[in-house]
Amino acid sequence: MEKKIIYAALLGLGTVGTGVYKVLKGQKEEMEAKIGSEIRIKKIMVRNLEKAASRVDDPSVLTNDWDEILNDPEIDIVIELMGGIEPARTCILAALEAGKHVVSANKDLIAVHGKELLDMAEAHQVDFLFEAAVAGGIPIIRPLKQCLAGNHMREVMGIVNGTTNFILTKMTQDGMEFKEALALATELGYAEADPTADIEGLDAGRKVAILASVAFNSRVVFDDVYIEGITKISAKDIRYAKEMGCDIKLLGVARNTRDGIEAYVCPMLIPSTHPLASVNDSYNAVFVNGDAVENAMFFGRGAGELPTASAVVGDVFDIARNIHADCCARIGCTCYKNIPVKKMTDTHNRYFLRLHVEDRCGVLAEMTAVFAKYHVSGQLRVAPEHVSNQVLKYMGKPSHEVYEKFLKEFDKANKKAGLQQFAVPYFMSSHPGCTMKEAVKLAEYVRDLGFTPEQVQDFYPTPSTLSTCMYYTGIHPLTGEKVYVPKSAHEKAIQRALMQYKNPVNRELVLEGLKIAGRMDLVGYGEKCLIRPVRKEHGDNKYTENAGRNRESKHGPAPKKTIRNHHTRKKQK
Repeated sequence: MEKKIIYAALLGLGTVGTGVYKVLKGQKEEMEAKIGSEIRIKKIMVRNLEKAASRVDDPSVLTNDWDEILNDPEIDIVIELMGGIEPARTCILAALEAGKHVVSANKDLIAVHGKELLDMAEAHQVDFLFEAAVAGGIPIIRPLKQCLAGNHMREVMGIVNGTTNFILTKMTQDGMEFKEALALATELGYAEADPTADIEGLDAGRKVAILASVAFNSRVVFDDVYIEGITKISAKDIRYAKEMGCDIKLLGVARNTRDGIEAYVCPMLIPSTHPLASVNDSYNAVFVNGDAVENAMFFGRGAGELPTASAVVGDVFDIARNIHADCCARIGCTCYKNIPVKKMTDTHNRYFLRLHVEDRCGVLAEMTAVFAKYHVSGQLRVAPEHVSNQVLKYMGKPSHEVYEKFLKEFDKANKKAGLQQFAVPYFMSSHPGCTMKEAVKLAEYVRDLGFTPEQVQDFYPTPSTLSTCMYYTGIHPLTGEKVYVPKSAHEKAIQRALMQYKNPVNRELVLEGLKIAGRMDLVGYGEKCLIRPVRKEHGDNKYTENAGRNRESKHGPAPKKTIRNHHTRKKQK
């Protein structure tokens, strides 16, 4: 069917409507060469005729009467850019029923009533296209329906809201808090006066529903999508993400798994090396994975007057070619499957939890017990600012008074639990901030308090959480200075062995630690010595204690004694 002029009507002359009017006007000279016909806007429906008059060349095309458009047989294409559910739904259904083709950018409507609209288009053999409903000027609907039709799509994920991406970019690059970044986005026109749909993830959720439906050939509606916004993200979260080599992005994710489709929108940690991590400011990107194409990414402006108008006009040109070739309704609804959509509670993901907890002994154990109860595993990192100054007193080189009080409290706790053992702060024996010399001093302190090495065991009181901070950062949380970090598991093993210096199994490690610390004066027979010299018996691999043949005490010569070796018992002759 050859038509030199194809008439169209615009419903709405807001930001996107004005952009479409401009793009069509700019393409006028090349239209016939591109599509074989000229697209001419015959009517534009607006609410306020006077306000809209300044935006068009000929105010006579303006109307506020829908029936003028619906009942005009010359109008072949209706371009719906009003937004919202009603009256857009009623107008589109009426236009399709009247045999008119429709182009829409209305994600709110399509995410909820897409099936109804596509069924109506199929029933009347007309086109209903909606490229601009997702990711603005980025082509993604047509590639999924046509270019990637040879794939079984496994995943579609992306940054599909420019406002939230701009806010998170400013929080990441400039250290802004959420409210400050939102105010800037509003000032620059990236955020609406009421930004709820953007910052709460609702806008992205509607787009995910549409993407999932198209990618997996199975209907997903807005209510199927789990949604979280970015209002609870703080500058601290951004900073912790950086420490883990990640960025925080509001991602829309749709996965086609064996037991159903997963569809959700939420702030997510992604490695800083991932292609989506480099998508900043108001730009959008959609990352797809298929069994044949593997990975592909579509990047560009996701909103704005002209980028969105570009997608709308692309759909209009596609319909014009179909009209020209008399092959309309070639590609309608592609949801020929009926795959169940999983609830978020049935999905399996990794999570980043930032918890404020009481500064007391045992709190970490309580937390891990809860995780274990529900079969949750993970890594623990403790933020320096979450630890009180009271706990910081126990770090590094505590005073005798403070440390002794600390030990007494833990001794009480041990006895109350029915255990006769000595609680050694873990970070002092085998964690960052403790050099070998300090580990030896701690062993001496344990000795002076009268505890036998057999009573000494590692314990995990709250101060150990500080050493966890130092372990990951190498920085003292209070002073910001670099701290010593044990370089190997062997070095940590030496420090632990010093806490149980009389255990024959530990003798070699203790001796090695004393050498490193330059404290060989603690090898001997005096009361202050940690270990005595050892001699190796010929003919086996056993170590025995040299008790000192000429040593005497007030009770006479030192008696011969039997000692336990690591493997067997041998009498000293």
